[in-house]
Order: sequence, then structure tokens, then C-alpha cells
Amino acid sequence: LNTLYERLKISLEKSNKKIIVFIDDMDRMTGREIYCLLKLVKVVANFPNTLYILSYNKDYVENELKQTISYKPEEYLEKIITNEFRLPNIKSTQIIDILMSQIDKIVGTANDNYDRNAIYQFLEKITSEYIPNIRKAYRVLNMFNFHYNLYAKAGVMINIADLLNLIIIKVFNLNLYNRIWDEKTNIFRYHSFKTEEEKTKHNEKYIIGYIERNSLTQAETDILNNLFNS
Repeated sequence: LNTLYERLKISLEKSNKKIIVFIDDMDRMTGREIYCLLKLVKVVANFPNTLYILSYNKDYVENELKQTISYKPEEYLEKIITNEFRLPNIKSTQIIDILMSQIDKIVGTANDNYDRNAIYQFLEKITSEYIPNIRKAYRVLNMFNFHYNLYAKAGVMINIADLLNLIIIKVFNLNLYNRIWDEKTNIFRYHSFKTEEEKTKHNEKYIIGYIERNSLTQAETDILNNLFNS
């Protein structure tokens, strides 16, 4: 092993090339996996012309290491991580801009069933609670893209806002989505109302009531109001 190490070291020095190794998603690993990975990085970190960039949620990594090693995880990290750069949290407005730009590409801005302003206002209400990071934003977009193209190819008329509302529920609260499906007969039964107040009371009692209103977050209530109170 020592001979191989020296040969590789000499080869890297002679190459005059800088090698950058990116290691992402450490905060999806167990404490044991994180520990083994950091040990590996420590062993090979002294190779010439080689740089390692580790991307992770520090709180998560430290908590996982705490359950794996017998000493302070922050001290262990300091021995391996020579430079630490903290990235700022992404803003909700940035996530909304990403969502809107991708939805524009999927459905086309000239689509008659696409009320862009209404969707933007809706996302302003629920993004901070339901879609706080880029990873979750792309989960929504991937699911939306799949369903939209499926319905478009079948020639189904699609209300873009309704589809997005349902996709967000399906991605983040599948139980709620299934409850809506199970209660669709009651939810979508036609009713005649004399006043808007009467209609609102009915919706609160039956539409949201069918799915246990008290258990819903504010974002989920906003989504259901968007879907059923129009």
C-alpha cells in the first residue's frame, strides 16, 4: 500500500492537473456512513493537487456523528475540514421564481388555463411552509411535469392552478390527497346556495370537514380553499 501510495503521489505531481472531488448529500447518510467517509477523506486528503469539497447540513452531520463517535463531533470535523464556508438559506422569493420559470416552460405562457398571477400569489402563501428548499421545489416540478404531460397527451383540459395545488398535496401529504380522493363524492356533490355566506359555511363544514380541518396546517387549508371555495 505504501508503494502504491507513493506511485500515485508522484503521478499526481507530474500531471500538473488539479483534481477537485465533490461529495454531496452527506446529510442523507447515517452517522456510521458519514464517519467512514470522513476517515477516507482524511486518509487521501494529502495527495498533491487534490481538493475535496464536502456539501452538508452541519447540524445534521454533527448530530449523526454524536451517536457514532465517543468525542465531540465538532472537534472531529475541525481535524478534517480545513476551511468552512456557510451558505445562506435560499429565500422563498427565489424558490417561487424557479417554480414559476419552470412551470412557464412546461405549460407555455400563452396557455388560456394558466393564470400566472394567481399561481404566483398562491405560492407566496405556501412556499415557506411547504417548499423551503430547492430539492423540494424540484420534487413538485417533476411530479407536475409528469402529470401535465400525461393529461395533455390524453387531450384532457387542464386547470393549471388546480393541478399544481393537487400535486403539492400529493407530494407532501399523501394521506390528505387520498382522503380527498376517498371523499370526492361528498366534496364534489352539487349544491345550490342563496348567498356566499351560506356557501362558505357549507364548504368549511363539509369540504374541509371531511378531511379533519383541525389537523390541517395553514398551507393545507389555503390549498383546499383554492381548490374548493371558488
